[in-house]
Amino acid sequence: MAGSVPWDDLHVFLVLRRSRTFAAAARILEVDATTVSRRLARLEDRLGAQLFQRTADALIPTREAESIVDSVEAMERQATGVASLIAGKNALVEGTVRLAVTPHFARSFLFPRLAPLCAQYPLLQIEIVSSQRRADLMRDEADIALRFQLPGSGAPAEATSHVEIQSRRLSSVAVGVYASREYVARAGRPKNAHAVRGHNLVLPNEDAAYIPGRPWVDRVRSLGRTSLRVDVASTAAAISAGFGVGATLHFYAEEFPNLIHLTPPDIVDTRDMWILMPSDLVRVARVRTVWDFIVDLTTTRPKASTAGEPRGRKAHKTA
Repeated sequence: MAGSVPWDDLHVFLVLRRSRTFAAAARILEVDATTVSRRLARLEDRLGAQLFQRTADALIPTREAESIVDSVEAMERQATGVASLIAGKNALVEGTVRLAVTPHFARSFLFPRLAPLCAQYPLLQIEIVSSQRRADLMRDEADIALRFQLPGSGAPAEATSHVEIQSRRLSSVAVGVYASREYVARAGRPKNAHAVRGHNLVLPNEDAAYIPGRPWVDRVRSLGRTSLRVDVASTAAAISAGFGVGATLHFYAEEFPNLIHLTPPDIVDTRDMWILMPSDLVRVARVRTVWDFIVDLTTTRPKASTAGEPRGRKAHKTA
C-alpha cells in the first residue's frame, strides 16, 4: 500500500460492494457516478490491486476485494461509533465555548449578565477571547464572535473564509455625547451635542470610519480643544474623569453615574451589532446555547439602552 488510504474512499468501496453499480452507489452517496468511478480508481491505485470486475450489468468483487471486506467493515463500525460519541457529547451543554469580544464590551455588558447562564449549566465554561484584534474564526481562534459593523453594510466578512459562517444582526447600538458633572460645573454645559466651541474634547486616537462617533468627531474637532486622545474602550472613562466632552456608546456610559448626556440630538451615530460562528458548530449544544443566550440578551434589551437615552439618565436642561 502506497501511503494511507482515506476512509471516504474505503466507504465508497463498501457502498459499491453492496449496491454493485456506479449509478446505485452514486444515489446512496449523493454524488454523481463519475465521482464514484474516479474515487474507486484512486483507491485501486493506492492499494495496487483491482477490486471489481467491470461488466455491463454489475461490478463483481475480486478476490482481493473480498479479502479486505472484514477489515473495512470493522473500520465502518468504529467510524459510526465515533460519530455517535461525538453526537452524544455535542448534545450536552458542557465543555468550553470561546467567545470573542472587545475588552470593554465584555467588561461593561457581558460580565454583569453571563452569570445566570453559567449557573443554569454548571458544566459549561465560557472562555472570553477579549482583544481589540479581530479573532479569526477560520483559524479556530473562537467559537462565537461579536462584532460592530457600520449600519447597512451587511454581515461582517471573513475575507479569507473557506468555511461557511452563520451570522445574525442583533441590534443597533447608539452613540451619544457626554460630559462629566464635574466638567460641566467647571466649564459650563454645551447647549447641545454639537455646541462645543471652546470646550475640551476627548477624541479617538484613530480616524477610521468604523470608530463609533466618527460623524460627531468630524463635525466638532475644529470647534474645541483636543485635551485627550484615547482608544474607543477608554473614551467613557476619560470623559468621566473630567477631560472634556466626548462621544461614546450609550451602554458604555451607563458604567459612570457622573456622566451627563448632552442633547439634542440623543444619538449622533449608530453601529450594528452582529454575532457570528462557523456553521459546523450550529448543532453543538454548548455553542448553540451560548449563541441563543446572547441573541436573547441583546435583542430583548430595553430599546432606550441600545438606541436612545441610557436608562435612568435623563437629559439635563441647559442652565
